[in-house]
Amino acid sequence: MPISQLGRGKCEGVVPRVFLSYSSQQLSFAHQLEAELTAKGVKVWRDKTSLHAGERWPKALGDAIATADALVLIWSAEANQSDFVELEWNIAVAMKKPVMPYLVLGSNLLLTSQSLLLFQES
Repeated sequence: MPISQLGRGKCEGVVPRVFLSYSSQQLSFAHQLEAELTAKGVKVWRDKTSLHAGERWPKALGDAIATADALVLIWSAEANQSDFVELEWNIAVAMKKPVMPYLVLGSNLLLTSQSLLLFQES
């Protein structure tokens, strides 16, 4: 399902939930995408707005991914180098959650066919 379709075609009263994974270098882009998804009726979990001081963040990440319908991955060269982004999408794959990559243009990043296989819905 394309990102643009999130929030459409759901049963009345059911709000789709996504976990937003991104590199901190894409913070402004993540904020913009969060606003767009929220405007379409999607509940977005993002670290900067959902994690709280003193919270056990590894558990919070796992819980948030477990309750999400999908993980939206803002994929960039920086995301490719981020241990946290890798952890998040690996958790999603292990939980058989759909991973929806959103490629940041201008990142000069080539996705290999092996990388693309990881993003396919299980």
